[in-house]
Amino acid sequence: MTLQHPNLVSFINSIDSSLPDFLRSGALSPSYILTMRNLNVGNMFSTLMNTLRAFEGPIERILAMMEDDLAGTYTNRSPLLPYPEKPFFRDGKFHFRDMEFDRVALCPLLMDFSILESEKQKMYYTQPGENKIADYAEDTVAGIEAYYGTREHHLFDIFPFLGINPKAHTLKEIECLLDTYVTTDHVIIRERHTKKRFFGVKFYPPLGFDAWPKEKEERKKVEALYQFCTTYDLPVITHCDDQGFRTYPTKYSWEWTSPNHYIPALERYPELRLDFAHFGTQYSGKSRATLNAIAATVAGQPSSPWFHQIIELMKIYPHVMSDFSFSGTIATFYEEVLTYLAAQDERTREELKQRMMFGSDFSINLLKVESYTQYYELFARSGFSDADVIRFAQTNPMAFLGLKETT
Repeated sequence: MTLQHPNLVSFINSIDSSLPDFLRSGALSPSYILTMRNLNVGNMFSTLMNTLRAFEGPIERILAMMEDDLAGTYTNRSPLLPYPEKPFFRDGKFHFRDMEFDRVALCPLLMDFSILESEKQKMYYTQPGENKIADYAEDTVAGIEAYYGTREHHLFDIFPFLGINPKAHTLKEIECLLDTYVTTDHVIIRERHTKKRFFGVKFYPPLGFDAWPKEKEERKKVEALYQFCTTYDLPVITHCDDQGFRTYPTKYSWEWTSPNHYIPALERYPELRLDFAHFGTQYSGKSRATLNAIAATVAGQPSSPWFHQIIELMKIYPHVMSDFSFSGTIATFYEEVLTYLAAQDERTREELKQRMMFGSDFSINLLKVESYTQYYELFARSGFSDADVIRFAQTNPMAFLGLKETT
């Protein structure tokens, strides 16, 4: 996204409604944003400037910046941070360890920042018919096509997901968004001009998405999304850590984000392709104060209860996935996942590896890493084998997206 897309009004409204709740939520947890490096005031401001810089300008500039980063264009690096000896993108190929690839897939995940009616009532300057997600989608389409147009030998193939918050739209508006922007044939789109270049749907509970609302009319809208995605075998990604861009009180954000909150939806739509982003990492100390969480910490395994909820759902539902996005900003996360997998029997371990995916969460990950390149290097230095890397970064995502190359 660019700086014009977030709904800062809703974010401010949520803090204004309950500042103590914001402080108790874990947003300022040392394990979330306040890393050892960022505890230095100078480094903290450098991190903020670097992150805001990445969000500046149009989307095509951000995509070009990411490609240039992998090509080694930016050299003002901290000598204390891990970087590859040679650029990942060189000689027209993407090099990772001793492997070589033609392209890298990006899945920009749009967040639906559309303003709710309840928020409009608090403001003087409101605009009738305002639809932030439609504007964001149009900007994304234009940005992708501009990137393809200016980079003849582009590294990235781009498969965006359309964010939809049912609370902000009528059922008719949701159906119009899907019909206008979402492709259903799974064929890779590159230079062809079309608005229908979104390959899936993105949910974001802290903005108000409830996977199984109690209200009848809200349930209809959510079920329409599930039905559309299962009918056309389209993937869904939902935010799944206990932080992020929150516009609702922590109590509701955590309730709606919890993987177990999706059980009624999965029971009704068991074939739904659903990815829990960030592997359910929880940063709040309160969430990790249980005996099970403490035991997992002692064993060197992920201690977040949501991580283990996702694992249990993977064992029941055939298309439940999870990814490493943002959680992979620290090397210990990969170490904990490896320790957990090593403790499983061989059959379980192999089945779980078929449900895991690599992801970056750029540009938000710049709050904890210096660059896109550094994030890749952390994954390159993880203890996963080359076969696991292929599985997490190619085989599993291709199957999740259901991609088909044009003939």
